[in-house]
Amino acid sequence: MRKKFMLVSKLAEQTARQAASSVERWKSYLDTACRVYKYGFEDQLLIFAQKPEVAACAERSSLFLSLPILSLFQVSCLLCF
Repeated sequence: MRKKFMLVSKLAEQTARQAASSVERWKSYLDTACRVYKYGFEDQLLIFAQKPEVAACAERSSLFLSLPILSLFQVSCLLCF
């Protein structure tokens, strides 16, 4: 479990650095974040890292398909489209 947490934490950290690396990249992150505004900053970063073009995200039961990295974190599964 700790290894999975470290993997997700590293992905969030790398994504935050990349998003802050240029004005265009920051605008791209904000474009994604405005569509998934119900989620916290860390979740928005993970969504941006995996599917920056996402139109919406909705919580789903863990019995359904989810994003692979987010499911590693063992949070509510998300269906992004």
